[in-house]
Amino acid sequence: MKNIFILCSFTLFIFSCKSDATSDQNLDTKTTIEEPKTTVDDKGNVSYQDGSVSVKAKVKGDATGNNSGRVDLRVNDKQVDVNSKTPGAGTVERKDGVFKIEGTNYQKAASVRNEPVEISGMGNSITLVGKITNLKVTGNQNVIFVDYVQNIELNGLNNDVYWKFQTDGADPVVVKKGLGNLVEKRDFQ
Repeated sequence: MKNIFILCSFTLFIFSCKSDATSDQNLDTKTTIEEPKTTVDDKGNVSYQDGSVSVKAKVKGDATGNNSGRVDLRVNDKQVDVNSKTPGAGTVERKDGVFKIEGTNYQKAASVRNEPVEISGMGNSITLVGKITNLKVTGNQNVIFVDYVQNIELNGLNNDVYWKFQTDGADPVVVKKGLGNLVEKRDFQ
């Protein structure tokens, strides 16, 4: 149902972006104005045609009708990616004694070896197993799960760091240099 709502919303958005063909500045007495055509079939697929704009959208599923949650959207027969589950991109490297992860909407699980870690980017979901001496997070809306961490530095907005165990009997030392950042002890898998 959510996918059909998205499809209909997108169709209405496209329609609202069209210029008003009935306004005085666009009306040509020799031009025939066609009404837009919208059809929805029994499977929830939507087609919209208005002049030179053609939008076709369908929810992908299998032969039994099970919805995969993916949407195929085409505007003027060109594919448009609207699937929120599109994987992000990122890199992981060990350089100059620092374990570095950079990305956007990147999901990564990795092992660390009693070393400093730097995470940068936006919308990343990172799980680190092992011990971290210093964790530095730069960017926005990152969610990071760690086993052990001694020091945490948060730069940016709305980053969440969840740690599982104390290091040498102590909670991590936390420095927050941005807004909306959260550090919390939490048991996770």
